Amino acid sequence: MVTRGKTILIAGAGSIGCYAGGCLILAGRKVVLLARPRIEQALQKGGLRITDRDGRDSSVRAEALSVTADPAAAFLRADVILVTVKSGATQDMAGLIAAHARPDAVILSLQNGVDNADKLRAHLTARRVLAGMVPFNVVQSPEGELPLRLHRASGGKVMIEQGPTGLDELLDVEGFAVATRGDIEAVLWGKLLLNLNNALVALSGLPLAAELADRR
Repeated sequence: MVTRGKTILIAGAGSIGCYAGGCLILAGRKVVLLARPRIEQALQKGGLRITDRDGRDSSVRAEALSVTADPAAAFLRADVILVTVKSGATQDMAGLIAAHARPDAVILSLQNGVDNADKLRAHLTARRVLAGMVPFNVVQSPEGELPLRLHRASGGKVMIEQGPTGLDELLDVEGFAVATRGDIEAVLWGKLLLNLNNALVALSGLPLAAELADRR
């Protein structure tokens, strides 16, 4: 069972990772951010600002953040690991998890694509790995702007595979709504198919909803 006192590690604190971590921190969750040195320095210097299309504008002071670029230090405390790196870095992240994470930590892939959880499972055969899908996009402030701002520019609930009792409640917070799905593979493929329309959206200038509504 996963309780609200568990520590959540954001393994790859980029745009999605920092946004998710910020929402969780603002909701009172225990969060560690594993970030690249540039992001680590920005967060330690200026803190984190979370905004969204619904008008939210909340900040986390630098001294309230637990952020590191050291995998050994980050994984040591993690009960739940949210993998938010790009797909190309999945195998490298699996290696870090194998080397540093506790064997009982729950691992949840929140990456784009349909097979990242499978790639993690292939390297972490004795660990529990779950798949998830983030439906919205997050825009990061330009380099040098402080505090580092992450803006959620679209909506939707994060969908996760059925896992330990309480995992969805731990992660379901304001700005980062989470729901459990029994058909996560279909959800992942559905997201991929929608993403394939991005080029058409850019070329046509029409919102995706308008395109899908016109069956011609």
